Amino acid sequence: FAYSEIDGNIDTIKSFIKALNEGDAQGAMDLLAEDVVHVDNYLDGYFELYDSEEVAEEIDYMVEAKYEMVDYENTFKALGENVWVVEGKANDYFTGLTAALYPGAGFAGMGYTAKYFVTDNKICYMEFLWNRDDEDLYYKLTGGFIGAFFLAGEGEDGEIVIEACVPGLPGDKAGLKPGDIIVAVDGIRVEEMEDYRASEVYFRLLGPVGTKVKLTINRNGEVFDVEIVRAAR
Repeated sequence: FAYSEIDGNIDTIKSFIKALNEGDAQGAMDLLAEDVVHVDNYLDGYFELYDSEEVAEEIDYMVEAKYEMVDYENTFKALGENVWVVEGKANDYFTGLTAALYPGAGFAGMGYTAKYFVTDNKICYMEFLWNRDDEDLYYKLTGGFIGAFFLAGEGEDGEIVIEACVPGLPGDKAGLKPGDIIVAVDGIRVEEMEDYRASEVYFRLLGPVGTKVKLTINRNGEVFDVEIVRAAR
């Protein structure tokens, strides 16, 4: 097949990834066919299939979560006139935060092998096979929790307020109580978590099972620290 067809197809894929990485949801959508289908495959046999409307919602989420995809240039391979595969790594805000919190763990994002079908310079089908080792490591690094639930924006100044603790789990054993305000997690103040405040608090409470997390709590004006050992979810 003609070089121009190869060049045009691969440029479409690269432009799509570039738009996502730059937070341009509309630019990414403009490179997709109206009836585009997206499939996420996982190595345990589980898969998720998205129709065109769901793909649009997923792209909006990816942009909001600061999704970044890095394709390895040397892995681009044409399987036919309209079909390409490429390997790479993907990160959103929270997988990137995981890598930063545990730099010695060897986690650098979610590896994938992607397959793209391109017709008339539009992507009509995308299929991602996610790396099982990266999945397992990610869930190991975020598999512990404290068993506390909180409400976002319920305090006078939009604070994160503990709603309940599961009896017998670490938060309950540490003495957390409904109405406690979370001021900081491991020294990072909640007010500094501007983009994803509630989600980031929840995420920072996760970690490897058996590790400690330090909460700074405001209880009726009294501010104090509590160290809690994470248990398995």
